Amino acid sequence: MAINTAKIFKRMYNVNLAVFDGSNIAYETDCNLINLDVPSKSGKLFKFVNVVRRVIKLNKVIVDKKVDIVYSFGNTANLVNALSTSK
Repeated sequence: MAINTAKIFKRMYNVNLAVFDGSNIAYETDCNLINLDVPSKSGKLFKFVNVVRRVIKLNKVIVDKKVDIVYSFGNTANLVNALSTSK
């Protein structure tokens, strides 16, 4: 879903895709791919820490790239997006 949406938006906008873990990507995209490099972990404490780490890294991308819009797919991605400084 995210790849297809990015392809549609790429016709009109500069699109970047951010992923939590880019070590095992099983899809192709012609968009700039940003690896936040925060793979999933098991255990409640590690999951909480990962959300915080992902929010911090996503915020850095948003600021550095001067992002106007951030959209997300999936429960964890939606949570990270909601806690980030994105509009």
